[in-house]
Amino acid sequence: MITSLMALTAGELSVKIIDVQTPIIIPFAPRYFGKTCLLHRLIHYIRNNGYVVNLDVFFLPPHIAHNSNIMAEYTNSLCSPYSPCTTYIPIFGGFYSFHGKRIIQFVDFPGDFVYNINHPNTPSALKEIIASPNKKIWLFMLELDSFGGQIERANYSERIKEVATHISPNDKIIIVVNKIDMCSLDLKSKKNIVQALYLQYPAVLDCFKNRNPVTKLWKPFNCDIVPFSAGDFCRTCNNIEVFQPGLDIYPKQLWKAIYKSLP
Repeated sequence: MITSLMALTAGELSVKIIDVQTPIIIPFAPRYFGKTCLLHRLIHYIRNNGYVVNLDVFFLPPHIAHNSNIMAEYTNSLCSPYSPCTTYIPIFGGFYSFHGKRIIQFVDFPGDFVYNINHPNTPSALKEIIASPNKKIWLFMLELDSFGGQIERANYSERIKEVATHISPNDKIIIVVNKIDMCSLDLKSKKNIVQALYLQYPAVLDCFKNRNPVTKLWKPFNCDIVPFSAGDFCRTCNNIEVFQPGLDIYPKQLWKAIYKSLP
């Protein structure tokens, strides 16, 4: 279980990891990339396939921690595939279990915490997780076409490269190409996705390139590349905005990539 130490300010987040055996999923992306929606969609896919998901909400500011209405709204949203929580909570985490056995835990940091152009170094709370003996499963989220311009993508690529210097060889790296349903390229062709990534995020692919002269022949990267779409927000006839989950194929592919790296 990942729990929190009290944060003094928004910039002084710290975590304490109690379960040092179970692997940790770490989605990594700027703000508004859809990290929480990704976890929400994955949680519901996992639940529908026989797993139990327990949530530990932590690092709560006092006005949230002591507000039962906000906490109820947040908890209930995770039980409905059509209403991901829009309440801002700095960090939350939890774990998946199957037949009573904990198999993986996860943590979600806010995007402006993990990627802030004004603070180029890896945040201390993230370093604490990196330093833990747990195996980490990194979900580096990229967007094609819709994320900023060349300079913004280059800055984000540099942050990923900086974090990559702290990654253990035992960790698992997954590049999640998010919002793939909004892209113009051929969604069925991984080759086209890789080509687009080379054009927009060349430094990221170069960072995870397999430089082994033998294994690179059939495994060009030391990571998996998985397209993903959590779904989309739409309005009902009553003008209420709801979340419409995307196709199951996306969380299925992501969970397959995650699961094969579990001990």
